[in-house]
Parts: sequence; structure tokens; C-alpha cells
Amino acid sequence: MATTATEGERHVHVLAVPLPAQGHLNPLMRFCKLLLKHHQNRGSLRVTFLDFYAANDSADHSFSFEFHDDRLLQRVRFPFPSLSQPLTSLGTFFDSLVCIESGLEHLIQFFNRHGVPVTCLLTDVLTTFPTQDVADKLGISRIAVFTSSAARLLLINYVAQKDILSMETVMDAINSKERRDELFCDSVPGLPRLLNKDLPHYNYIIDDTRTVWEFVNRSWKACNSRAHAVVINTFEELEPSACSLLSQDCDVPLYDVGFWIEILSGDTSTSMREEDERCIGWLDQQPTSSVLYISFGSTTILSKPQFEALLHGVINSQQRFLWVLRPGLVDDIDHCSASKEIISRSENRGFVVDWAPQLRVLSHSSVGGFLSHCGWNSTVESIANGVPILCWPYFADQHLNARCIVDVWRVGFDFKHSVKGDYLIESHEIETVIRSLIEGKEGGILRKNAYELKQKSSRCFDSSGSSLLKLTALINDM
Repeated sequence: MATTATEGERHVHVLAVPLPAQGHLNPLMRFCKLLLKHHQNRGSLRVTFLDFYAANDSADHSFSFEFHDDRLLQRVRFPFPSLSQPLTSLGTFFDSLVCIESGLEHLIQFFNRHGVPVTCLLTDVLTTFPTQDVADKLGISRIAVFTSSAARLLLINYVAQKDILSMETVMDAINSKERRDELFCDSVPGLPRLLNKDLPHYNYIIDDTRTVWEFVNRSWKACNSRAHAVVINTFEELEPSACSLLSQDCDVPLYDVGFWIEILSGDTSTSMREEDERCIGWLDQQPTSSVLYISFGSTTILSKPQFEALLHGVINSQQRFLWVLRPGLVDDIDHCSASKEIISRSENRGFVVDWAPQLRVLSHSSVGGFLSHCGWNSTVESIANGVPILCWPYFADQHLNARCIVDVWRVGFDFKHSVKGDYLIESHEIETVIRSLIEGKEGGILRKNAYELKQKSSRCFDSSGSSLLKLTALINDM
């Protein structure tokens, strides 16, 4: 086990519990690395990061330890039975989180008996149940981590408080498919002008929208009344109104201390897929700002007609591209055949991988744009590297993020859907928007805006930067 702090030194042992989903693993690990980097007395801070693995028995309390960063960071393999089962619904997945409670309590007691006692839980907002119950039972503090935008949390807070927006108003707007392009709000403090289609929905496998909204609201209410503090992966200059309103309305301290963008590799990698490094060598051979990076994250699913329209539009745009074509992205299509078709039609302008080292890609000088599903991690990584975004949101908070990207920060374009048939984005629209970004005057304006936003984000961790000052305050409060 890790050694104890020196005599007279107050030790802090943070146990980090992520939501076991790709989009939630990376930001929590990056925040742990950020804490270790900026903690002034590094020897007194230890971080233990839980790595969930598929287990067949919820009573399995088998842990294994790996130490990194001069024993200041350790990773513990922790059993989670739901990972061994096919995902049938988001609601069922969230309900299954309660099964980790006894094992988590057992692990903390193990540390308390045999190593450095755990003094703080650092857990995803969506793991509030059961991690807050464990923290309360064992008398340790819990810091909740929100891995999306301040605007998203503000929207949750409004619905949870039921003063400005109600659950029924939101559900009615989301469920009105024929009114998806109608205005939902344009004067709610801290939020951008939103259409009905911009509201977060959870129609994935089955339509879990109401179930997930209710679960998120319960989780947030518990955080807001019982957590020691809440941290968000954003920064004050990016979302000034939302951050300010949340700080005023929250009953616990709230710290906007983003961005968390350290490249994770080797012993700190949290990728659930193998990253294909060959694409970096290909990027090295391309001209500056000439490549469109295409990635839809870990959950987006495209219909076969939409994939064919996308392929046609990308090829006809005559632009260079790096395409992440993960298995399962396209319904009813052979993955290997699709990859070969893209390459054969690209005339040496394209490169295809199953999964990419995304931060290294976005920081590469040859990348001039990102066709993205607009997950918050991808949004953050793109902004931090000054890369403009072509917005292709799928579900959850992605439509809200896209609205901010296009209308508030003005660092991206969106696509117009056809009003006919299956609400597809047609190939001509895709071709036109890609050309506009890479070659057009409007694309140049977006790149200028993106560069300015990149500069703002980098200044947040200067000696007097807003994120560094707040992170220091958080560390002092731990």
C-alpha cells in the first residue's frame, strides 16, 4: 500500500469513482492528474482511481492494485456485474449502480485498516447513488464531478427547482417530434436560445428520456444538499452567466475549474478501445489545417442511408479527412467492407481507423476541422486546441452543446436536416458545409474565433487564471 504522510503532515487520500462509461472515465482521470499536479505538497496527496471490470457476482470484493506516478496515483480493479451484461436500457444501467455500495464500503475500510485512510470521495454526479450514502455512513466528504457544461447543469437545476422550468414542459417539448424545430426558450437566464430539438433526450436502445431525466434530477438534488462541493469541467470565461447563476443558486460550493485536457497514455489511459497511432504518422504528411477529423464518439449510431449520404458528401467535398469508423457506428453494415469502401473512394485523401488518440489528433497542425457528435469531452478538446466544429449531435447533452458551439461561441456550423422522409442530413448539405469550413471565408472566421477561445482557455491556468485560483481554493478545502 501507499506510504503514509510524514509526521505532522495532513494527508489527503482521494478515492475517485467514475461512471463506467467512456465519456465519463477520461475527464475524471484527467481531473485526478490535475489535482496531483497542482497540489502544493504533493507528498500528502494520494489518489486511488477505480477501474470497473465485468464480474459475475455482486458479492465479489476482489481488488487488485497498480501504483503509478511515484505511488501517488494508484488504480484499483473493482467488480461491476452490469458490465458483463448487454446494455438493454440506460435506466436499467443507472439502477444497477447501487450494487457497488457494499464493495465500495469494503474497499474504504480496507484502506482505513491497511494503508492511508480515505478522506475524500471524488465521484461522478451520476454515481451519487450510492457513493453519497457511503460517504455519509463512513463520515468522509464527497466532491461531485459534473462532466458536462455549466449550461447543462443549469438546465437540470431549473427543472429540479421547478421554478423556471418544469419536467412536464421539458418532456412535452422533447416528445413533440413534429415541432422539433419550434422555439423552446429564448430568455431563460444563463441558457442560449433553444429549440425543442436542442433539449437533452435519451432515446438510445429504448426511449429512456423521462427515466434518465428523473434519475439525473434526483442525483443533482442529492449533490446540491449533501455533497461537500461540486466541480465542473468548464471555465468562467466560456460560460460566465451559467457559472455565476449556478454559484448563486447552489447550496454547496461550486468550482468551475476546466479544462481538463491532459493527454492520457500508458499507465493513466482510460480508453475502453485500442487507439490506432498510425493516424498520427499520416497527419504528419498533410498540409496545415487541411484535414477534417470525423468522429462520432462511443455511442452514436447512424442508419445505413445516413451513412451513405455522409460518405457521399465527404468524398464529394474533395477534402482530406481522418475518419474514426468504430465497429457498431453504422446499422446493418459490414464494418470491414465499409472501411475499405471509404479508402477506395477517397483517392488517397482519407485515412480510416477504428479508434483514434483524439487529443493528439486535435492538437495536430494539419487538422482544420472536427465533424463531431458534440459530446462535452470532444467539445472541450476541440475548443482547447482551437479547432472549429461541424456539429452532428446524437443524444443526451449533445444538442445543447451544439447550440452553444454555433450560436454562443461561434466556433462551428450545424447541418440542416431534410424535412422529407427520415429527417436525414443529405449529401449535398454535407458537402457544402465541409467545403465552407475548410475552404470558405466563413470557415476562416470560425478558425479565428476558435483560436481566440483557445487562448482564453489556456490563460485559465496562468498564475492568476480563474481556473487555477478556484482549483487552489478547492485543494485548500479538501
